[in-house]
Amino acid sequence: MNRLSVVTALALLVGAAGPATAGDQLFNSALADIRSAALSRNARSVDALFDDAVTLVSQSGKVYDKAAVLADLGGGFEAWDNSDVKVNEQGDIAVVTFINSRKRAQTDAANFRVMQVWKKHGGQWKVLAQSSVRLPAQP
Repeated sequence: MNRLSVVTALALLVGAAGPATAGDQLFNSALADIRSAALSRNARSVDALFDDAVTLVSQSGKVYDKAAVLADLGGGFEAWDNSDVKVNEQGDIAVVTFINSRKRAQTDAANFRVMQVWKKHGGQWKVLAQSSVRLPAQP
């Protein structure tokens, strides 16, 4: 197979996955806002993205309410990146999964598989629940 055929085949495969939907873009934008808030230690800037009744279960099994979620988010991250974002939107509920790579001061960097449940309230999406699992360190 010549080089042009390989490039054409790859372009067709990428196109087959389809373009990002408006929903995908909305959730990616919200995750970028959360990232920015974590790195700037300004969790209050994303307060509206979290439902007042949000429940977060950490990788250690600890359960957080909204106040604790925002306090933790503003706790001083040196690095915070998301990848492999997948959105499953079903009416007014969306399940968003992604890999979150983050590092706090004086801790090792770590990767987490995160699952968020978003609910649409009055036309605005909010995180209703989140759970994460720490991924094994890569050699």
